[in-house]
Amino acid sequence: MKHVLLSFWILLFALSSGFPAQAAGEIRADHVQIRLIPLPSPDSRFLGFGVEFRIDPEWHVYWQNPGDSGAAPKFKVEAQGGSVQGPQWPAPERIPYGTLTNYAYSRRVVFPFRVALDAQADQVELQIGMEWLVCKVDCIPGFGKLEAVLKRDASMAAPEIDVAHPLPLPDSHWKLRRRSDSSDRIRFVLKNSKIDLKNLREVDLFPLNGELFATQAPIFQLEDDALQVQVPWAANANRNARPVDFLLTYREGEQPRQATLLSVGQASSGSSLLQSLFFAFLGGLLLNLMPCVFPVLSIKALSLAREAHDPPALRRSGWSYTLGVWVAFGALGGLLLLLRAGGHALGWGFQLQSPLFVFAMALLFFVIGLNFLGFFEFGNFWTRWAGRMQGQGSLHSAFGTGLLATLIATPCTAPFMGSALGFSLLLPAWQALLIFLALGFGMALPLLAFCYFPWWTRRLPKPGAWMQRLKEVFAFPMFLTAVWLGWVLVRQAGANAAMILGAAAVGVAMALWIFRWGAGRWSFRVVAAWLLAASLILPVFSLNSTADLPVGAQNSPWQPFRENSLAEAAAQGKPAFVDFTASWCITCQWNKKTVLEKDKTLKLFQEQGVTLWRA
Repeated sequence: MKHVLLSFWILLFALSSGFPAQAAGEIRADHVQIRLIPLPSPDSRFLGFGVEFRIDPEWHVYWQNPGDSGAAPKFKVEAQGGSVQGPQWPAPERIPYGTLTNYAYSRRVVFPFRVALDAQADQVELQIGMEWLVCKVDCIPGFGKLEAVLKRDASMAAPEIDVAHPLPLPDSHWKLRRRSDSSDRIRFVLKNSKIDLKNLREVDLFPLNGELFATQAPIFQLEDDALQVQVPWAANANRNARPVDFLLTYREGEQPRQATLLSVGQASSGSSLLQSLFFAFLGGLLLNLMPCVFPVLSIKALSLAREAHDPPALRRSGWSYTLGVWVAFGALGGLLLLLRAGGHALGWGFQLQSPLFVFAMALLFFVIGLNFLGFFEFGNFWTRWAGRMQGQGSLHSAFGTGLLATLIATPCTAPFMGSALGFSLLLPAWQALLIFLALGFGMALPLLAFCYFPWWTRRLPKPGAWMQRLKEVFAFPMFLTAVWLGWVLVRQAGANAAMILGAAAVGVAMALWIFRWGAGRWSFRVVAAWLLAASLILPVFSLNSTADLPVGAQNSPWQPFRENSLAEAAAQGKPAFVDFTASWCITCQWNKKTVLEKDKTLKLFQEQGVTLWRA
């Protein structure tokens, strides 16, 4: 009796949910009729068929990315006599429901498949198990199976054209390039080399991955020969995911709706990667001319010149230095990629946002300046291991110089390399790391080349007092860099940071002096070590990151930027200008003083009703 009741309830559920009593070539279920129809195939090696859904008015079934709710139809195809490929997903519609937006199909849609017949087969027997969800306000699940036999030479009528849901067709004239990211949206540049974008109508982008992008309609803006596109991120989206795929739909003039698939993740071809590597290499060469880096490398080159009589040792030192640069750039790039993968919106120079890092860098440049002036010499002390050894060019010294040169290059190069390295973070991780390594090789190449071709040292005067004087001259760019970093620290942590940095610098200098004065006496070394530790550790508990950028002050047109500022401006239809800046960014400060804060510029912003934010 229990088995009879159980069978009755299963049958009742199947009937109520749209499951047919038996497999057939057509299914009639709640608010939807489904059948298998033959379709012509452009390739004679294949047979075509489609699964057609006819849907009641005001109801819909879903696309492969259903949007904010719903579920896409599922197809399980079994074929005897051939192999099946598909389905293809026609272009969907945006169907709003309250605050939600779904990607779906209304009235009628056909999902095409194609069959490759076996070599000796004249027909293929198909069984297609299906699940679907049909919705209006409420949703009704459906289950069923279609069966059919397709013959190789069967004649067929012309299919009914679905202008509302066109199939995506390949079109190589369309190019979608990732431009930039922000906390709430991603920006693309959309171009077509064949058609005039001014004639486009009803343009839309549908993301294939619903985990990456929200369902709000993208914003399109025509600029010159390209469409600037803004697509909002989904909550908790992995912004480094690859590939980034979209379905583009549009109408050109009075023509029917068209669709094509676009992939951003595959936009970086081998040639463009090689181009990026080449420009990163050139950028690395320029780093050697930065005022933070040039003095250190010059002193190192002069010390290595003493090894010119031993070419194998000189070349080993060159490669050791190159390895140090690579390790440093790889570590910085790897850390940056890991933080980006965790959802942090960071770019090159991100470490300079930390007051403690800026504090440490300022002290480092101060100590380098003292060393160049001859204030202290410690033989194999760790500072010489870090690249400031004047004596023999050991492998450790060369490796340490590479690490040090990369570390001190960061504050000098961020304004020049920030955009290039920021773009590299939009690439897959392995390509981004290659760009970091190419940048490092460009930076290492001049010193490495010197180690292979030291002949130019014959043109230098004989070793003498001039070498010491040159070294002393190079101390002053180090002190100026320390002063600049001190200014950055004050901007980040307040006026008290100047006193903290000054006291620490005096403490470090005194510790070095005691160490030198009491050379060979352990009691003096202990005192110097304690003083050095106090000068480096105590500021950790005193510094804070309460930046005091002059925004939002009385009578200032600049206001502090918030995460939802742009969304508010867009909702009000007001133009907005955001100055993304940093105290350590030299070019940012130059732009403010020479352009953005000029009365003429501010007056123009005011006349145009532009809201000004500083981030």
